[in-house]
Amino acid sequence: EEHLLTALTPAVITSGKSPYGVAISPDGRHVYVAARKSEKIYQFLRNTTTGLLSPLPSPTVEVGYGCCRIVVSPDGRHVYVSTTAEDVVQFSRNYETGELKELSTKVINTGETNCENIAISPDGKHVYVACNGSAVIWLAERNAETGQLKALGTPTIAVGAYPNGICVSPDGTSVYCGSASAEAVYQYERNATTGQLKAMATPHVPAGLSPEGIAISPDGKRVDRKSTRLNSSH
Repeated sequence: EEHLLTALTPAVITSGKSPYGVAISPDGRHVYVAARKSEKIYQFLRNTTTGLLSPLPSPTVEVGYGCCRIVVSPDGRHVYVSTTAEDVVQFSRNYETGELKELSTKVINTGETNCENIAISPDGKHVYVACNGSAVIWLAERNAETGQLKALGTPTIAVGAYPNGICVSPDGTSVYCGSASAEAVYQYERNATTGQLKAMATPHVPAGLSPEGIAISPDGKRVDRKSTRLNSSH
């Protein structure tokens, strides 16, 4: 079955310099864009009937870093932003207004480099950050009440060089991370209790030239990745 996209009117809305990551709240009412060169998050109200976006009264919040990807927690209470530095930036989210506010501890330092890609588990308990410069995945537990992240006891696991894209399966049992240099997708089992990852028996599968982004279908049966030169699925 063919699914075609039709541009809305207007088809474009301003979202800063180098918009790099986009996330939508679980209730579908708000959209957040991480603008890399603007070092800000742009906040939008989404019309759930028409799909059109409009800036919130406070249209941006400062990140202060080269922000990259962005995720909203499954409960809609918190937002996390990966950066070109060593840090993850943390915000609380107002359910009604959609406005973001810095947590008391705004920045979590991972101790790794180029922490550009981020994913959160479906149960909201853990956050995973693919760090390009270190070739590791940084693992953290999330406090559902405060939103604060804390590194796990074993805070990293190795991945192929230049990891670029990470996702967690809908059932929370698996994590996948693309490696641009290895031209592969790395596969991990996830312990839902501890959040720790373990390489699968087949630790990685070929994924073509320079895989950049990765996503998993809602039914968990298909993993897709975007390449700079071609697209493929596994």
